[in-house]
Amino acid sequence: MKMNRLNPLLFLMAFIVSFGFAACGSDDDGNEEVPVDNVNPVINLTAPTEGASFVRGVNAFEISGELTDDVALDTCFFSLSTELKSASSLKSIDDPQVWRPNPKGFSISGKVHTFTGEKVFGPIPEDAMEGAYTLNIEVEDAAGNTATERISFNITE
Repeated sequence: MKMNRLNPLLFLMAFIVSFGFAACGSDDDGNEEVPVDNVNPVINLTAPTEGASFVRGVNAFEISGELTDDVALDTCFFSLSTELKSASSLKSIDDPQVWRPNPKGFSISGKVHTFTGEKVFGPIPEDAMEGAYTLNIEVEDAAGNTATERISFNITE
C-alpha cells in the first residue's frame, strides 16, 4: 500500500525536476530583443540652398539631398509656404498668383534615401508671385521619430 502512495509522489517530483530543467534552457531560439529606436532621422539637402533664387517660368524647382535613419525610414513630406498674399481687388488672369502647389508625400524605406534633381512640385509657373517662399520637409522613420527642416528661397521675375 505504501508503494502506491509513493508512485504519485515520485511522479510529481520527477515532473517538477524536469520542468525546472526545461525552464532553465538558453534563449538560442532566435528571439532576440529588438532595440528601441528613439533616434530622429537626418535631413541633408544640397538643393535648394537657403536664400536661393529661382526665375518664374524659367527655372525648375529641384530638390536634391539625402535622408538617413539609423534603423529604417518610412515617409517624407514636402510642402511650400509663404507670407505672400494675392491682391484682393479685381485682378486679371495675367496678374501673378501665389504659388501654392499641393503638398507631396512619399513612402520611403531603408536606411538611406537620395533625391537627385527631383521636381517634386513641377516647374515654377510663369504667373507665380515674386517673393519669399519656404520649403518645408518632414521625414518620419518606421518608429515614428520625425525630423523637420525649412529652407527659405525666392522667386524672381
